[in-house]
Amino acid sequence: MSNFDISADMFEDSFDAEECSWRGMPLDEIRPKHICTYPSVRSSPNHTVLFKLPISNNGHFEPHPSMRADKWDQDHVRMPHSPESMYPVSQTELKSRWQIICDTYKRPITSSRELEKAILSYNLNTKDDLVFGALHEFFNRTLDQSEMIGFFQSLLPKIVKLALEIEDKFRGSLPILAKGGNRSISMTQVQAGILLANAFLCTFPRRNSTTAQSALPSINFYRLFQCDSLDRVQQKLKCFVNYFRRIVGERPSGVVTYTRRHVRQSELPRWSNSDAKLCQLHVSSSGTIEDEGGGMMEVDFANQNVGGGVLGRGSVQEEIRFVLCPELVVARLFCESLGDTEALIVTGCERFNTYEGYGGTFTWSGDYNDSARQRDSYHRLNTIVVAIDALHNNRQSDQFKLEAIKRETNKAYAGFSFGQEGAIATGNWGCGAFNGDPLLKFLIQLMAASVCRKPIAYFTFGDEELRDKLFEMHQFLMRKDVTVGVLWRVIRAYSFLKNVSKSGESLYDYIYCTLDTGHIPDVGCPMECDTEDGPTVDNQNQKMPQEDGGPTLDVRNHQGEKTVGQSVKNDVSAELNIPEGLSSKSAANSESTSKVEIDAPSSSKLTLGTISDHGNASTKENTSTITDPVNGLAPGRLSLKREKLPKPIAPVEGLDDSTDDADLSSKRTSLKSEPMDAETCSLQTEEGRRKCIETEKKRWQAYQSAMVKFTNDSKIDNPSPTSSPSSTKRTMGKPVKRKISDYFPKSTP
Repeated sequence: MSNFDISADMFEDSFDAEECSWRGMPLDEIRPKHICTYPSVRSSPNHTVLFKLPISNNGHFEPHPSMRADKWDQDHVRMPHSPESMYPVSQTELKSRWQIICDTYKRPITSSRELEKAILSYNLNTKDDLVFGALHEFFNRTLDQSEMIGFFQSLLPKIVKLALEIEDKFRGSLPILAKGGNRSISMTQVQAGILLANAFLCTFPRRNSTTAQSALPSINFYRLFQCDSLDRVQQKLKCFVNYFRRIVGERPSGVVTYTRRHVRQSELPRWSNSDAKLCQLHVSSSGTIEDEGGGMMEVDFANQNVGGGVLGRGSVQEEIRFVLCPELVVARLFCESLGDTEALIVTGCERFNTYEGYGGTFTWSGDYNDSARQRDSYHRLNTIVVAIDALHNNRQSDQFKLEAIKRETNKAYAGFSFGQEGAIATGNWGCGAFNGDPLLKFLIQLMAASVCRKPIAYFTFGDEELRDKLFEMHQFLMRKDVTVGVLWRVIRAYSFLKNVSKSGESLYDYIYCTLDTGHIPDVGCPMECDTEDGPTVDNQNQKMPQEDGGPTLDVRNHQGEKTVGQSVKNDVSAELNIPEGLSSKSAANSESTSKVEIDAPSSSKLTLGTISDHGNASTKENTSTITDPVNGLAPGRLSLKREKLPKPIAPVEGLDDSTDDADLSSKRTSLKSEPMDAETCSLQTEEGRRKCIETEKKRWQAYQSAMVKFTNDSKIDNPSPTSSPSSTKRTMGKPVKRKISDYFPKSTP
């Protein structure tokens, strides 16, 4: 094993611009020129400061408050030294748990077996009688004999002493950073070390594991000690031991602030409306977020419970970051699981370890000295870690659903919008075990950072091909002068196309094609819009009309000639894939229509007009465009125009006796030619897609014609005044049987 005093950094001098490992803006132009000092350290109802203010020049911190004020409830952390913490020593006797802890560590501990026995003396044994396998492996095999003896004779007594200082350094209650709130906690690095020492000794009551009833993650090292002999678990224990060796030898003199940020729905951006320009980009295949991204807002690819498996078997991006900076682990003590628009920001945490490898190959490689990093006016190191959790995609296609894209963009915004300045250091967020697509996640983070007006330093972790793809896309978007709103609408249109038409086209190919041809969707799928309460018209907060009676369709070809005009019931509109949001809502005295115009690439223009409703008598016009892919083609433009209509025509049943079949048919439809049979065409070719669109249109024309014909056949021929009501009723009630082939007549040769 390496000596704990060794200092090595596997990433030293790894970034070499001369070898073209990066693209875009140089890091020096991305990185902030001064220290960001947010949030301010001031006591308030939403900011708990655990030391007295103002901070003295000599760096000495007095605990705050001066008088003890313990709270044992669901809104505060249940502390080990609380008088309320009791432990059953027998079936009839309770004893102060803290007193048991203090008595236990008055005796020297010389082995891992004795340490296990001490921990279990104040923790209820489980029915499975679990053994601390990883703990025993660490001291019996991972460390050599001299290091093991040195730990129990020198380091462990100092860790115990540090843990027992909790009585003096924590006199007040420690609030929980609960869901749905904006709240901060500031403490000294020594106070953070005291909490971690207690977690190492498993002294926090009722916090050995996460239960379904608890929104807080585990904090005691109980689970970590119970892991098997996995090498990555042993390496994490090295990181924690090195941390304790450092802070008990020379106590740190800084401050750490933990902030839970919650963004309300009303505060989220309207992505499709945003006119923000895309931000600057530095993308590199070498370097890491914590090294080259130092001084920026460093993104932690978090779990919903911050820290993820750091106190278990996990050893990927978040877990590695937490063992490099163990002060991050303290957040698990009081931070509830994150909501969809929430982030955890830790300001001022110090790095103590270096590493090599990733996942199963993770290895502690030595001590790290972070003293060169500057501190702000509150004695916090210039380190800002932003923890945002990504969605876990059981299927890769799930992430291309609009609700998933919207959730991820809002989540990134919740973290990136913290503070008024800075830059974002990030990478393939949620693209490991969570099955995220790096190409999509890059665009999501790009949009969020651009709205926040912060540049991005993106690290691809050795993937040069990905680096070049991201850089080329960013350059293309910049040349096209694409705004966040335009990019959002294109991605949203792709989402609708991929999930409805099952298109196999890649996201980036779709973006290149769409922006090159100029077919930029204005609104997108009406069923999947930005707002919670439905689609909007012209990007205004105005809901689309609704109705119960179904739309009236007026279909025109590319030359503007009317081809179909037919009142269709709701079941027909559903078969036509007309979302309910496009139907109109009935009212009493007037009717309005919506003209729907679709431009499909490589096809004739199809206009769906006169979507009628019995709505307000107002004559104002509303227009918007929505994306509606047709048979796998890239979405075109869909515009809606509302205009006042004359009074609705009387129902067909009430027509005058003189109305013949030809007149009736002309009122319903004006088909210029007989419909043809549908042809099976391949959508892999341009000709196939064109034919498919033409065929679909003719199918619906045939359907309309058949409905008119068979409705006419079922009417009473020339009813006379002498016809008896009973005979009329019998005739009208007689069912008319039809064959499916009647709806698709054969084309004439």
